[in-house]
Amino acid sequence: MIPLIIYLSYKAGGYWVSAAASSHIEYSKILSLKSVENNFTQYLYGSITLAIVAGIAFGLLTFMLLKLLKRKSIPVE
Repeated sequence: MIPLIIYLSYKAGGYWVSAAASSHIEYSKILSLKSVENNFTQYLYGSITLAIVAGIAFGLLTFMLLKLLKRKSIPVE
């Protein structure tokens, strides 16, 4: 699951950073610290976005499941 989470975080961060930073990183001799910094920023923004979206989605799913599976209380006399 970790590679999937990292990939989705990187892709989700593409919406928040400029088009220049959302390019794909390739391993080559021209790989610079600036390109790593730009892509780390994209990953960081994406991971925060993914965490918020996943939290809301799983929170709503849990709420709906609890509402559906709620036990009926028996009145005590």
